[in-house]
Amino acid sequence: MTPSQSRRYSDDALTCLEQETDLLREEQRAFRRFKKFITTQTQTADTEPVATHGTPVAAHHTPVATHGTPIATHGHSMATPSGHSTGLQHIRDRYRELVMDVIEPGKETQDSIDTHLEGELTAELSAALRHHTVFTPQLRGSLLATITAAHNAREDVLEFIRREREAVARQRDELDALDDEFSAIETRYGETDRVTDLVSLYESLEAVESRCEAVVQTRQRQLQTLSFSGPIERQDIHEYLYRDLDVTYPVLAETTGVATKSHTLKERIERRIATIE
Repeated sequence: MTPSQSRRYSDDALTCLEQETDLLREEQRAFRRFKKFITTQTQTADTEPVATHGTPVAAHHTPVATHGTPIATHGHSMATPSGHSTGLQHIRDRYRELVMDVIEPGKETQDSIDTHLEGELTAELSAALRHHTVFTPQLRGSLLATITAAHNAREDVLEFIRREREAVARQRDELDALDDEFSAIETRYGETDRVTDLVSLYESLEAVESRCEAVVQTRQRQLQTLSFSGPIERQDIHEYLYRDLDVTYPVLAETTGVATKSHTLKERIERRIATIE
């Protein structure tokens, strides 16, 4: 059977989740490489420690709010423009090569590096790497802690994606069965003019719609009881994950498609019965 428009949403959702998983794992590898580089850097004299609060996850071209703070302020630098190498430039250069070029390839300006450092690490660390000339033990420790937090934040998203994939796959199987049942009913509809047969088909379609409603209720309960401890706001996680689709809730959209086809065929049956009687 040729896949229907309604069926496409869950398939596309699973593809999105798989692609996001690959992206996040590659970003984790990038942060591990950068962390390994930082551990090799020489420690020197002390200065004040740098704050490391709030580590967001990159949004791959689409910023997502993280407790009121954008993941990455793409296109707008909060740093002072710099036309020459300053501060701990060699560390900034390695960040660009090992991390930024993985998350946002093709952005090479000093302003974009500052913005990316602020978004992924913190504004404090970005400023420290821009203005400090000594890589102190405190700065090194703050940087390592924030890199670890950035890596672990992605692990939280990956765990949510794993649970989301399982839920979508189960509901896709149910919707596939409903789609197949609808197609069988539609075929039988084209083969009969008997009122009793049409009434039976009508009742079968009502059963299909009831099962669609059950899928919707299950999905809505999942959304209402969503458990997510990652850096992306709870209400934004599906918008973030399905940003490349034309729907934010693919399972609900697909279920609506099946139910709508069923309702339309019921109306056709009603009209045919009226002409026969």
